[in-house]
Order: sequence, then C-alpha cells, then structure tokens
Amino acid sequence: MKCPNCGALAKKGDGRFCSHCAGKFPDVPRITPDEWTTHSERFDEAEASAWLATAQALPVPSVSIFAILLPLVFLGVWGALGSLLLSHTDQWDLFRIGAMCILGLGVIGLLAMITKAIRFMRAPAERSVAVVIDERIKVSGGGDDSSATTHYYVTLERRDGKREEFETTEGVAGLATAGDIGLAVMRMRTLVAFHRP
Repeated sequence: MKCPNCGALAKKGDGRFCSHCAGKFPDVPRITPDEWTTHSERFDEAEASAWLATAQALPVPSVSIFAILLPLVFLGVWGALGSLLLSHTDQWDLFRIGAMCILGLGVIGLLAMITKAIRFMRAPAERSVAVVIDERIKVSGGGDDSSATTHYYVTLERRDGKREEFETTEGVAGLATAGDIGLAVMRMRTLVAFHRP
C-alpha cells in the first residue's frame, strides 16, 4: 500500500500512520504481519519487482559431472575386481556364484545411479514465485560403523495457496528461511535453487 500523502510504500500491518510523512492512512482493513506472509499483494509486489527478471535469467543448477563420473569409475573398479575374483577358479562353486551375484547387484545399483543423474539433468525446470512456509531436516543412519546422512526439506506455498514439500540441498536450505518470498526453481520434486530479492 502507498501513502496517499507522500506516495511512500508502507509496510503491511504497521500502524495507521505513514512512517515517512506521518500522514494518516485511510480507514481500510489492515493486513496483519501473519496474513502478509502469503497475501496476494505480496505476490503482486514480488512479481512486479526488477529482481524477478534477473532471477528468471539465471541458469538452472545442474548435476555435477562427478555425479556421473564417480559411479562410472566405481563400475570399472568393481568390474576389474570381479574379473580377478572369478578368474581364481574354473569350477562353478558357491563362492563363484555368490561373487557373481554381488557383482551383478553392484552393477545394477551403479547403473541406476547414473540413469537417475542423467534423467535429473534432462528434466525440465519449473520456476515459480513462492513463500517459504517451513523447513526441516531428516537424519538417517549413523552408528558405530556408519555415518549419518542428512536430508533437507523445504515447504513452499504459491500464489494459489497450494503447499508442497521439496527435498533440497544443504546450500539451498541455508538460503530459504521461513517467511521469505522468492523465485523457487524446482526439478523432479527437488528444490534446486531459491533466489530472494
């Protein structure tokens, strides 16, 4: 809302007088700070601002080349070790059958990782102005013989009121704070970037 006296942009929910000229605002329904978080006027301001065009032009983050090369290297090493193991005997004993099963499962797992990374890179990116509603982390694993894995999640709300939770990285989660509005970039149910004004 703009002040009718001086034209300064007033913060929503901040009293009945302009903080710039002390002029009285007209008696209109006030928007509380909580309502302002996802109010349509806030989306209007964000979509009309200059930063949005700049954020829209930024490239979409992609999967690191190491996400593909690393599994390929492991695949090569795994195959070489498998060949060595299988060359130790000419008979089809239980050891050889077990080794082949383990090698086969390893190859299938590595190929699945590579396929997922390629599908992720080829998936279309969706850009949308959204408000960060909540963020959470989920820690799995961890013990005497394994390290813990941390997963990051961010809940976004768009102009139409639809809320969705997306998995994201630690870096993006650090930029997205509850209550922030910005340009969210999603790819395959993953929040890959969040650009704030």
